[in-house]
Amino acid sequence: MHRGTMKKRLIGLVIPALAALLPAGGVAAAGPEQGAPCEKPPPCVYTLSRHSPDPPKTPPPDAPPPAAHEEQPAPETPKVPPESPEPEKHPAPEPPPLPPSAIPQQPPSPEPPSGTKEPTQPAEIARTGPSTLAGRALARKYGERFEKLLEPLNAWVQSPEGDHGMSSPSASWRFDGAPLGTGIDDVLAPGANTPYFHGGTTSISEPSMGTVYVPISVSGAREISAIGSIPGGIVLEGAAAGLGPIGSLTYDAKFNAFVLDDRAVYFVKVPPRTIAVMCRAIAADDRIGVSLGDIHIVYGKLPPDSDIALDLLLADKFLGDIAFAGKDWTAGYRFAKGYEPRRSQVGFRGAAFFRFSGFKFEIVGEEIRLVDESFNDSLIPILETKAQDGGALADEVAIEQGSLPPEYVMNLRHIADNMKYYRHERIIDEVFSYGEVAAFLRGLKDAGVDLNEVAAGIDREFEDE
Repeated sequence: MHRGTMKKRLIGLVIPALAALLPAGGVAAAGPEQGAPCEKPPPCVYTLSRHSPDPPKTPPPDAPPPAAHEEQPAPETPKVPPESPEPEKHPAPEPPPLPPSAIPQQPPSPEPPSGTKEPTQPAEIARTGPSTLAGRALARKYGERFEKLLEPLNAWVQSPEGDHGMSSPSASWRFDGAPLGTGIDDVLAPGANTPYFHGGTTSISEPSMGTVYVPISVSGAREISAIGSIPGGIVLEGAAAGLGPIGSLTYDAKFNAFVLDDRAVYFVKVPPRTIAVMCRAIAADDRIGVSLGDIHIVYGKLPPDSDIALDLLLADKFLGDIAFAGKDWTAGYRFAKGYEPRRSQVGFRGAAFFRFSGFKFEIVGEEIRLVDESFNDSLIPILETKAQDGGALADEVAIEQGSLPPEYVMNLRHIADNMKYYRHERIIDEVFSYGEVAAFLRGLKDAGVDLNEVAAGIDREFEDE
């Protein structure tokens, strides 16, 4: 792997770590103008255009003043009448004078002839560096802290520790598949000394999070089963609204960010390759979810062996273990407020349903920020009969009778009421990040962006790794 490529990838993955340090991520710099075309994928920035106007066209340079013709040794050209002497004459250019055939014979026109497209400045910027809007937003948001975090990165990339992965002193992100270490993990990793766990405050506002246990109804069960069956698991729902018309979209690999029309930047909290996987899945099917039951189901078009699908299954296993007091993964676990999950005293066939949704965004200081999100869960009685996809079907009779074990209802209410506590688990926080990114990508799709093209551009950024 080329050192420059590795450096680009490492810098691009600093942003998810920044997002872990503070709730809503972002920084900035002035990037390519709207609709900048790229002849080939640039090293750091990939630009997409959707029905966007051509970039402003630069008029051809003015023709040399007539005085320049007088200096050319052409005494036998009587057709050019001598110009009246000017008080000031422009000096002749250093290069040899252009032949008369190369001098424009018509006055400059604001619109060059059709079919001619000269390289524009935005395209050049796209080839040479990342979006300046992303850097500008980060500097505004984090100030000196951001510069301090990036300072050791260049030196670290060149050091033997540049291959270091998180979780173990000998872990390698390249060979072991460990999460990427940054060389400044003691600064970025959440822990007992961070304001987040000490209940301190930061200058960055956290998104509000609504959490609630939702008693199931027949109509609610039918609405949930529209996904294909009753998920005994997790679904990610919702689409970002308020992004406005999108003429061009730029992916900045250095900051792992999307830039919309050079007016707003969104810093993505999941790895680039996962973004590409999610783009392709949502382009084909808006559904994203998993179900753990008699069989494992992945809803929508996520590859079952993708990182996001496996993470959702792990999160479902963790939450389900609390909901049904399985005491498998949670044996010896310290639950919120000293709670102890309880098992039902009667037999029950049902599913715990976890919904991550309500992701809302606003543009604040050129940054697209998450301002609201929600989590709710429900207990759904199910039949022994299976749906066509092998999943569960709701027992509508049991729902109407309200015959639900109170112990399991209490466990699910506890999860919803204390989600901020359980979100300290990295796997649960990652599910919120997946839900946020999925909502953002659905918003792009609704605005007419080709998510398959976005995925292809991201893949090309990292194709040599």
